[in-house]
Amino acid sequence: RMPRVILLPTWWNARKMLREQFEKRGWEVTEDSSLLDSAEPAVDLTWCSGRDVPWHLVLEGKMRSSLYYLKTCINRKADMHRMIEKYARKFPGSQIMSAIPRTHIVDLVELQEEEEELCDHLENIKHELEKDGNLWVLKASDSNRGQDVHLFSLDEIAKPKMMDILKSSQSNVWLLQRCIDPPMLYRDRKFHLRVLAVAKGDLEVRVHKNIVVIPAHSQYTKRDGMVDRYAFLTNHCIQSTHDDFSKGKSLLLQDFCKELIDEGKMAGFASADDLFQHFFKKICDIISEVFASSKLCPAGFFPLPHCFEIFGCDMMIDESGQVWLLEINSDPSFALYEGEKLEPKLKEIIEDVLDFVLDGGAASKHQDGVSGDEVCNDKTWSSWWTENSNLTSVYVAGFPFYKREKQNVTAQGGGGGEREGFPCVHARPPKYEGFAGLKVLRSLLRTSALVNKECKTSTITSFSKTGKSTCFVQKFTWFSEEVTRTLSNHQEICMREELQFETTSIQICFYRDVTWDKVLKGQMLSNHYHMRRGLLGRVNLFLLLDAAEQQDLMPVTLRLKVDVTRDDWKQHLADLLGSRDVAWRVQCMHETDGYKITSVCSCTEELISFLKDNGGSKSIVLQQYLTPPPQLQAPNETLSIKVAVLAVGNLQIYIQQDPTICIKRVDGEKNTCQDTFCLQSLETHESSSRGPIYDLLRSWGQVIRRELSLCVEKVFDALSNKRTQFLAMPNCFELFCFTFALSVDREGKPCPRLLKVESAMEVQDVLQGQQQLVATAVELALSGLGVLSSTCETQ
Repeated sequence: RMPRVILLPTWWNARKMLREQFEKRGWEVTEDSSLLDSAEPAVDLTWCSGRDVPWHLVLEGKMRSSLYYLKTCINRKADMHRMIEKYARKFPGSQIMSAIPRTHIVDLVELQEEEEELCDHLENIKHELEKDGNLWVLKASDSNRGQDVHLFSLDEIAKPKMMDILKSSQSNVWLLQRCIDPPMLYRDRKFHLRVLAVAKGDLEVRVHKNIVVIPAHSQYTKRDGMVDRYAFLTNHCIQSTHDDFSKGKSLLLQDFCKELIDEGKMAGFASADDLFQHFFKKICDIISEVFASSKLCPAGFFPLPHCFEIFGCDMMIDESGQVWLLEINSDPSFALYEGEKLEPKLKEIIEDVLDFVLDGGAASKHQDGVSGDEVCNDKTWSSWWTENSNLTSVYVAGFPFYKREKQNVTAQGGGGGEREGFPCVHARPPKYEGFAGLKVLRSLLRTSALVNKECKTSTITSFSKTGKSTCFVQKFTWFSEEVTRTLSNHQEICMREELQFETTSIQICFYRDVTWDKVLKGQMLSNHYHMRRGLLGRVNLFLLLDAAEQQDLMPVTLRLKVDVTRDDWKQHLADLLGSRDVAWRVQCMHETDGYKITSVCSCTEELISFLKDNGGSKSIVLQQYLTPPPQLQAPNETLSIKVAVLAVGNLQIYIQQDPTICIKRVDGEKNTCQDTFCLQSLETHESSSRGPIYDLLRSWGQVIRRELSLCVEKVFDALSNKRTQFLAMPNCFELFCFTFALSVDREGKPCPRLLKVESAMEVQDVLQGQQQLVATAVELALSGLGVLSSTCETQ
């Protein structure tokens, strides 16, 4: 049959032109969206919005799409900025940061986690922004079509108008970006450029020469410090709300260059064509480096061999002629190409794009979807470059960073099969052969925020084709000898003394040494979860429990920022604490010497005195100090309970049946000693001679165990829908240590209160002397993940 495409673009003129061009190439065109509802739709290519694409078929390699699935590092403003910053740090020779206006990311979620006031944060960065200009654009990271874009002067930052916008919006991540001032003007009006970049497969990127200049409807003027929004924000959707809006004011960059030369404003260039080539080369350089940097962030941009996408790049030219990149948009509107001058140029663009992306026919289908093993492309960059003689690229491959040109990139294209005015600006050899990359992408999605909550841990069986799983246990860890000895007794596991990335399937080590790229692809099993900050951070954990209305499980825990150099810092601290005039356990870093300070302050006044005596601290963690009940009070003694909790896959929870009791004593000389014992030992041995506290703990044994289990269950329930705080991955497990203080309720029954959670395999002291417990936990976890066939006894 003829190859079939379903067309659902939003702008009718573009739909008409696309239909004409597809039919000209022998494609059957349909606009019947109901076809996509069938299990096996007879469609080879979808050209529609992301919400209409049947992604399950695209990710199985059975259908092509005009969109990529993962591209947040390209079309989300904050993610793109972070990616480019990372790339510039890794490759100092890059010039990309000089083409990005000064940008500051305001992440409301991070500020909430750090207990930092939004207004204080904006006031702090305000001083940093002073040297970069007076006008700033505030825009949401995920906004488009001109939504959530606002203009502020420096004096208006952190003022009520900006605060209301940030607090009332649905967006959590915002950018404060310097407004390019003074800009180059077109007939006394500010403008920006809309550049179309087309990415195909994995990966080739081309930039089209038909670049549109979009001018403002108001003249560029400032009066008494006031600015006209329509004069500064040139977005098409914003300008379309102007009272005098009319279509057809946009023009091509070539025509604008001709006006500049005719007016004698660019004396350094002999002709309009020279000036256009100058701008076009700069534009190509910038877009090339953006896509080159994407190789550092495969989870943010994962190009697929059977997909392509048109990106709309918004750029500006300042008064000196420098080109700036503002943002890149996915699925750009073709409504910009209205009018008798631009509509023929849109037809040229569509012809060039289809010639580039179709490659002569329908998508080649894999009969059973994607199967087989992941196969990496073993072609060297040099051999691939030699074979593809038609490519003219500025930053080819982009990793490692270096510049190589076969010939200069110009608007005339590079010949050798390239369309005139549609040059390749970035290309790299495919990372995977054929459809093998789809398997990697699906593994990545299973271990990301998009993970399927219904995924069962039983889907993880063995990590080796030979029937044995090869395991590496990091030496010099406090538990390594016992874990190695225990796992060596199992026939299903082959122990390795050195980490071999290609063959090792189980890695047991410190968090910082985990080979995360293998774990995130599902190729290796780890003894740590990648995302667990909501559990290990005391402040984060309290906020999550508070949001889940389980704040009674944990004493009030806050993070505050205090600057003792301020005249009003004492009053500021008192205002922050409000009516909570209780005892506080304080933890902070000494501002000068850098060592950690921990102390207990009985009231707010004592806390103020402590901070003053220790030179102050910009960041302190306060946790309400729980005074022991009368039954458990003893001079210079504190009591805590530690219990090991094992999390396996996504998600099985095991809790230690015999928790550890720690009684710390401080003598008059400030020397400390610790009495550590298991709860079960109190129940099986006479201990009345040790004191009344021990008798009380023995009588409470069963109640303490039950309350500890309930508390652990409630903690993981609170984390269940917070995947950015704790993400349970099917090929991971981790042993945690929960530390509790013991209080009593109104009826005199024991009531454990959670103080903190630590990773037991990271810190030796938390489960001191319990190496066998750790080994048993590892054995139990591997059984739960299907690596070991034998079941382990729970302890």
